[in-house]
Amino acid sequence: MTILPNVDFTDDCSFTFWFRASMNEDEFKVVIEDVSTSTPVEINNSGWINGTAKKYFCLVTTTASPGVIADAYLLPNTDYRITLETKNSCDTDSYSYEFHTANRNCNTSGGGSSFRIASTHPNPATGSEAVTVEFVLEESKQIEAMLFKVGNGGGQQSVQIALPENGHYPIGTHQLQLLPQQLAYGFNYLIFTVDGGHYYTTIVKQ
Repeated sequence: MTILPNVDFTDDCSFTFWFRASMNEDEFKVVIEDVSTSTPVEINNSGWINGTAKKYFCLVTTTASPGVIADAYLLPNTDYRITLETKNSCDTDSYSYEFHTANRNCNTSGGGSSFRIASTHPNPATGSEAVTVEFVLEESKQIEAMLFKVGNGGGQQSVQIALPENGHYPIGTHQLQLLPQQLAYGFNYLIFTVDGGHYYTTIVKQ
């Protein structure tokens, strides 16, 4: 499994695990345990899901009802273990990764974030359509963007997106356009990095 950002993420409020799933898997399950003590405590279990594993988005927060939807909500400054289980008609496999979350206030409810993705259209997109991602800034920010392509064939590729003005954006609503040739057929994930936080939108190309 791969974690994004693929650099040290220990100061980040959100991150995504990308699972390099084989194409012959029928089902998968993701389990997250708190391993801060000698007795692990299960805090998240996806249950068995049909298909191949793709991604798992984690948000570090102390808020009970965060304003950002995530697959798992984790506490700051805590040791965790994430386990991916896969199975098909022949056997079952298991992969685990241990990590430590940021020691910082990462609450996101109540409009605490100055960045949000407003829309992604068209989505799904055909092979000849460009996709426009609209985002809103409540403060001037330095932004980075990465396109993570999964694709129908199971291959994975990450590409840094060149942004105007070296990623310096003023307050307001902005648009980022992705051309058809930039997108893989299947699933694509556009990930914005703002103030150490990560925000993503899923783009499907048919």
